[in-house]
Amino acid sequence: MRAVSDEGKVIDHFKMAEAGADGVFMMRLSNECYHTLIPLTDTVAYIETILGPFKGTKYAPWSPEAGAPGADEYFKDLCARVGLAGVFDNSASRERLK
Repeated sequence: MRAVSDEGKVIDHFKMAEAGADGVFMMRLSNECYHTLIPLTDTVAYIETILGPFKGTKYAPWSPEAGAPGADEYFKDLCARVGLAGVFDNSASRERLK
């Protein structure tokens, strides 16, 4: 999981893992911020809750939509900024994330 500023700068990132494993099992974001997950396994369970009222999802204006021109390059750069450079360089790895 990574948290990002309104300008797209990575504020922090955390390796999340199953309970008892090496990583953060559960996280609470006290302040609103853009955030995303980079799954490192084929199966990921993710539950997000927010305090109401829910006003819809707000997507980052600087982040390309999946499949848009530049999206693959953006994702590779995002991975590199959190120490995962090269992890998703092949199309099979990216395809499983869709």
